[in-house]
Parts: sequence; structure tokens; C-alpha cells
Amino acid sequence: MGQTHGWAGTYTYTRIVSRNAHNYPTSPTPRTLPAQIFRYISMMAAESSVAGKVCIVTGGAGGLGKEIVKILVERGAKVVFCDVNKNLLDAAKKELANGDAIINNAGRMDRFDPVADVDQALWEGVLAVNLTAPYMLTKFAIQHFLQRQATNAAIVNVGSLSSAAYTASKHGLLGLTVNTAAFYENKGIRCNLIMPGGMSTNIVSAFSQGINNEGKELVHNSMVAMQAPLCTTQEVAKLCVFLASDEAASINGATITADKGWSSMY
Repeated sequence: MGQTHGWAGTYTYTRIVSRNAHNYPTSPTPRTLPAQIFRYISMMAAESSVAGKVCIVTGGAGGLGKEIVKILVERGAKVVFCDVNKNLLDAAKKELANGDAIINNAGRMDRFDPVADVDQALWEGVLAVNLTAPYMLTKFAIQHFLQRQATNAAIVNVGSLSSAAYTASKHGLLGLTVNTAAFYENKGIRCNLIMPGGMSTNIVSAFSQGINNEGKELVHNSMVAMQAPLCTTQEVAKLCVFLASDEAASINGATITADKGWSSMY
């Protein structure tokens, strides 16, 4: 657990624009707007305050989770993070009584097999980590939020766009997110979903080693077609922190795609 003194910045209005080869501002186009909105939200997230909040982060030992924990601590939050071990849920549950924000970030990849070739045991394992665990943690968190009559509690789910079992589990988070947002919006509880694109993380490294050749070719062709840079873990982590902060009080039930426009090609 880490703790520092946080700070609260002030917002300034910035028009979302792109720039041409001569560095002159131009109006956004349907092709460039998603990436520009992503950069704008990232800028707002850089000034979000979570000072004094108790934040619980799953999958906090590496990749995106590690960056989320780092930013939360830098901004004065009290952070409890857990990663892959048999006591993951129990460790988090102990801190829920005083929790203000839950970030369901933990994830497990599959092998990018097509549905007909997906191993059932792997399927069940992926759904257990990526969907059942967030459901259980969300359930316990809401019980404590309601008991304390929280006024601005936040739940942030991290989804993705990828292979069969992994995508099914992460899209399940969408249903969990909107249901939670709808049922508890008048009880001081918000729930939102971030859908990141490609990032350089430890789970991606492990994924690239276990992926089959057909999957490698599909991913390669998709990235070449888009010719877009990968998101950094810091960029996506800032979005997570922003959604957990009081500055995002009006955002509930939203799905924010953070892929620098990659999904706009499909």
C-alpha cells in the first residue's frame, strides 16, 4: 500500500483540433476524431484528483495495472492492489469496507484460436478471471458502498477487443457495466468501461508467445492496415484514474474506446 500527498489541478477548456503538415489547426474528421477525443480525455485525466481515496486495483503487479497503481499513489490515493494468487479476492474484500473506487483490471489471455478450436478448460479459466472475478468484487463493493451510503463511489472495468474466449469475457464486462450503472445510478455509485486497443504489457508478451500462427497473421494484418501506434500503458492508466476520480462524477454507464482510432477501421 502506498500513500502520498495529492494535488488537485484546474481545468482549462481546449478545443479538439488536428494539425496539418504546416502545423495549422484543422477541424477533426470522422477518421481522426476518436484519437483526438482520446488525447483530450488523457489531458483531463492528467489533472484528476483522487487524493485520500481508497482504491482497489486487481492485476496491479504488471503492465497496465502497475501503471494505474503508480499514478494513483502519485496523486495521493491509498492503494490496495492484488495480482494472481489464491488470495486475490480475499485480500481485496478485506479493504472493501473503506473502499472508494474499484478498478477491475486483472486479465487472462487465450491462444487466439477460432471458436471451434477453443479448449473448454481454457475458456472457463479465462471467463473466471476476466468476468466472474470482476462480478464478485463488484458485488461485494456495492454492498459496502450502499452500507456506507457512498455519494460518489466508482467502479472502472477494463475490457478489450481480441480473441474468442478473451473477447467474450471482456464483452461480458460491458453487460455487467451497463447493468450496474443503471441499477445504482441514483445510489451514488458509478460504473464505466474502458476498451483499450493494443498495448505493450506483460499479458501481451505472454499472449504473443502462446498464440497460434493464424492468430499472429490476423493481428499483424490488422495492425498494418491501421498503421496506428500502440497506446501506452500510461495513457490508458490515466483514463482509469480519471474515471475513478470526482471529476468524472457525471460519467456513468459509458464505454470509452482507447485505441487511437484502430477500431474505427472496422
